[in-house]
Amino acid sequence: MTKLCKECKTPITDRTRQYKNKKYCSVNCRKIASRRKLTAEARIRKGKSLLVQVPHIIYLIKECRRAETVQILSNHNLESFTKTMDFIKNKPKGDIEICHIAPARGKNSIGLLHYENLFYGGAYQNRNFGNNYISGGLKIKRSQLMKKWAVDESMDNNTILKKVEDFLGDIIESYIEISRLQKSKKRSRVEAILKIDPDRDIGHLFCQNRKHLDDLLLALSQNRTLSCYSGSESKYIIYVDELTRFISYGGKRARTLRKLRTLMVAGYVALEKIKESQTYNEVFYERYGSLIKPKYTHAALKNPGKWSRFKDFIYEAVFIALQGGQIDIKSFRKEFKLYLKRLK
Repeated sequence: MTKLCKECKTPITDRTRQYKNKKYCSVNCRKIASRRKLTAEARIRKGKSLLVQVPHIIYLIKECRRAETVQILSNHNLESFTKTMDFIKNKPKGDIEICHIAPARGKNSIGLLHYENLFYGGAYQNRNFGNNYISGGLKIKRSQLMKKWAVDESMDNNTILKKVEDFLGDIIESYIEISRLQKSKKRSRVEAILKIDPDRDIGHLFCQNRKHLDDLLLALSQNRTLSCYSGSESKYIIYVDELTRFISYGGKRARTLRKLRTLMVAGYVALEKIKESQTYNEVFYERYGSLIKPKYTHAALKNPGKWSRFKDFIYEAVFIALQGGQIDIKSFRKEFKLYLKRLK
């Protein structure tokens, strides 16, 4: 059997007693491999030092602190962890929150920080729903929690992150290698606050949102003014996107979710005609136009003044469906049509 050099992949000649132990065909290849290894190790060290300043990692740490354990990261491999971090990182701006299906602090169990247990939902619906649980999602029983993975309020961000690294093993190093980590945009604000008040806890500051930091900085320095930006994103298309994502997982509920999505797309056609409803997204028809049934092509509200009630009716149903609730699609469709002008 031919042995290949680990660096250049050329055959290694069997001329010495140490042939069995040889990994490289030459001294040059061994040096190149050594430099490559040292560079990779340096990149991982730098990545680990940067993690505590990366926004989605800060969110992960915050969730571990809220759940009081790093075991909310159970059932992860590199692919699922990367998808979950991308989900957190790409949260739309505006009145949108990351919602749990199985709650993060349930009575008998704790919802996992996993993309299959999370969805984007309206802040109003999420806060109204609170810590309730219907069904589905991913969770771990409280009886399975181990003391060695516990987190408490006294732990700083670096200590919690070290526990996360120990719990996930090689996943963190592999994630650093394939990801492009960027420091939080809050860093300049945090540094400005620490210049004025060095005694403040840097870990605590990085866990705060930008508005809180802006307000704090303005309170500490009345002479400084900051421009605060709050982006807006169509909550409507986000709900349709989330229905589409859960449909892709298949299962018994996929058919109901598909029907709900069809009606939601029709609702968009009716709502976008009313300027006050602010229901507009430039890519909506490109993404979902093919789902509009012919009879809904010219859908319009019977009473335009009730657009807000109609929109809330749709949002509430979709939010409950994403939470794992059973939707009576026939009843929903019947009430849905009552808002619309008679369809020909």
